[in-house]
Amino acid sequence: RRPIVGRATARGSGRTGRTWPQRILIGVNVVLVLACLGIAAGLTKIRTTLEQVPVVDVGGALSAPVDVGQPRNVLIIGTDSHKGLDKSDPVVKGRLEGENLADVIMVLRVDPTDGSARLLSIPRDSKVELPDGSKQRINAAIGGPQGPKTLVQTIKRNFGISIDNYVEVDFAAFKDLVEVLGTVPVYFTTPVRDRTTGLYIDDAGCIPLNPDQALAYARSRHFEFKQNGKWKTDGTGDLGRISRQQDFMKRAMRRASDQGIRNPSTATGMVDAAASAVVLDDTLNVGTILDLLGQFRSFNPDDLDTYQVPTEAAPSGGVAYQDVIMEQ
Repeated sequence: RRPIVGRATARGSGRTGRTWPQRILIGVNVVLVLACLGIAAGLTKIRTTLEQVPVVDVGGALSAPVDVGQPRNVLIIGTDSHKGLDKSDPVVKGRLEGENLADVIMVLRVDPTDGSARLLSIPRDSKVELPDGSKQRINAAIGGPQGPKTLVQTIKRNFGISIDNYVEVDFAAFKDLVEVLGTVPVYFTTPVRDRTTGLYIDDAGCIPLNPDQALAYARSRHFEFKQNGKWKTDGTGDLGRISRQQDFMKRAMRRASDQGIRNPSTATGMVDAAASAVVLDDTLNVGTILDLLGQFRSFNPDDLDTYQVPTEAAPSGGVAYQDVIMEQ
C-alpha cells in the first residue's frame, strides 16, 4: 500500500494519536451516486450510462493507476456552477454566468481490503499555496486555466495527499438526485433559516427536505436558529456547513436504502439523474468503477467516518481566510 503522509491533525470521529492523512483516506450526492452504482453494477443500462459521463483531463496530476483491490483517494468536488438550472431557479439569482468555484472539497478514501470508507472535508476558505507560489483560498484553485489539475496539485503540495481519482458535481446534479429520492428527512432541534440561500424551516423535528430545501440547507453558511422567539446566528460559517453536509450525506444514503435502492429501476434512476452533471477524470474507466463499487454495494452509511481539516479564522485584506492548524 502507498503510505499517505501529512502534516495537519484532523477533527473527526476516528481514533486519536495519528495525523489525519494516516487516519483517513463527496458533494454530498457523489457518495450517494457511488453507492447506487455499486448496487446496480451488473446492469447493462448502468454500464451504458457510465460510458456517457463527461470526463476531464487532469493532466498527469493524479497518482499512478491503483489496482482496484487497493486503497485509493478520490477527490470529490462540489462546484457552485448553476449550469443546467432554469433562470427562474432561486439558486441562479445574483450569480454570474460561468461561476465555477469549489464550494465543497472532500477526499474520500475507500479501502477494499477491509471494506472501509473515510471522508475528509477541506474548508473552502483554507489559505494555501498554489503551484505558482501564490497564497489563495483553496476554492479558487479550480478556477484557473488548468482547473482540476491545479486543485489536485495544491492538495498534494499543502496536505501531502496523493489523489488517485477526481469527481466533480454541480447544483443541478444535487437537486436531481434529491428529486429521485423524493425527500431527505433531516432532524432540527429548532426552526432554522438562512436568508442568503433561501432556507426556511419553521418547525422543529424531523423535516423531509425537498430538492430546493435540501440544496439551500447544504449551501447554508449564514445559518440561524430560533430560540425563545428570536433568531440567533449560528456563527460557525463554512465549518458548520461542512458538518451539516456530512450529516446530510449519510441521511441521503439511508433514504436511498429505505427507498429500495437495491431495486435496479430505482438505482438506474439515480444514475440517470446524475450522469449529465457528474464529471470524472479520464483515467477512471467503466470497468474500474464497476469492479470497485461492486465491493461496496453493502456498505452501511453509519460506518462512514468523517473528518475535517482543522482551521482557525485569519481574515486578511478583506478576505475571509482560514489558516490550517498544523500538527505541533
